[in-house]
Amino acid sequence: PDTPQSQPSQKSARKKNQSPKASPAPSPTPSSAPSSAPPIRKWPAEVSQLPPFMHEYYADVVDVEGDGHCGFRVVSVLLGKAEEEHQMVRL
Repeated sequence: PDTPQSQPSQKSARKKNQSPKASPAPSPTPSSAPSSAPPIRKWPAEVSQLPPFMHEYYADVVDVEGDGHCGFRVVSVLLGKAEEEHQMVRL
């Protein structure tokens, strides 16, 4: 009754052949860094709460007022507008 043939097969959404996660490469020391390397930025402590695989994609951290409209405020700032112009983004 409970043989593998009588049980419906369930497919997993996970990839079966996932490669192991590679650890991030250590950052080069200032003496070995090429002259065209971007400056090292000091990120807020909250950045460490985000997934490590995303760290290489961060371009900037914008600290805006947290009033329920913060998503619109961030978009406004990243578009080169003032934080207070977030109402235009909402339209």
